[in-house]
Amino acid sequence: MKIIISSKEVLDYIILNRRKNELEFKKNFLVVKGANSNDPQIIALDTAIANLDNNLKPLKEKMALAGLKTLTLNRKELETLNKEINSYSVEEVVSAASSKTGELYEKMKKRGTIAKQNYEFKEELAALSVILTMAPVENAKEIRELVENEKNEVAVVLPEDIKNKITPIMERLGYTIKLDGENIKIERYKTRFIPRWVNDEKVWVEPEKTKEFDDNEKKIKEIMNKIQYYTAKSQINEMTDDEKQMFKSLQEEYIKKINLRASLCFPAYTDVKTQVEVAENQ
Repeated sequence: MKIIISSKEVLDYIILNRRKNELEFKKNFLVVKGANSNDPQIIALDTAIANLDNNLKPLKEKMALAGLKTLTLNRKELETLNKEINSYSVEEVVSAASSKTGELYEKMKKRGTIAKQNYEFKEELAALSVILTMAPVENAKEIRELVENEKNEVAVVLPEDIKNKITPIMERLGYTIKLDGENIKIERYKTRFIPRWVNDEKVWVEPEKTKEFDDNEKKIKEIMNKIQYYTAKSQINEMTDDEKQMFKSLQEEYIKKINLRASLCFPAYTDVKTQVEVAENQ
């Protein structure tokens, strides 16, 4: 028997699991503050958590069957922080979150930073998790250890189609891919790409280009406001020749800025068609 698993399913798992963790923390917070099992808020949270569990179950089972484990940036550091934080009581964790002071809070804040970065790269991590199931086992292990920050560079041999799939993802995660004889050498940058949002769509910008990108976005907004002004005005009165010329110049400038935007950013990796067939082991 074979199964097919897509990056969209892995992405759904990541999103639902994060939501479940958020609700569980909220529930613990309310319980520590005195809420009981009959409290309407607790009942609502229990229902929401149960619904999330129901949605997560088939995804978790399918991923386990495929032998797929989601990639996690800074996994070892995150696991250490989780172990340290879990050694405290729920009451202590809630207190630290409320006071925003102390050693425990600093650990929680650091964990939150790592978790936030993982969530920002969720599309890339989901897709790469699936693609690595297509790669030779040893090479996939090397790349996984690199991404999860246990290595600084690796040299692997990958089929051309897999190399083409992982290259844009690795670049966004902060790596370069170079040919090294028959090997593909993957090295870590100092910094990863920076997320930005365009019309509610996430894009990635190289760190050294963020200022130029942000300045360009401000100009686009300013030009668009002027274009809307002249458009609205033309619906009431016909524009003068000077206004028509200004309107034309604004449109031309707008196109230039949009083209510049395209050259400064990369779309989030959302290729939900990336799939892999995995033989089921009974």
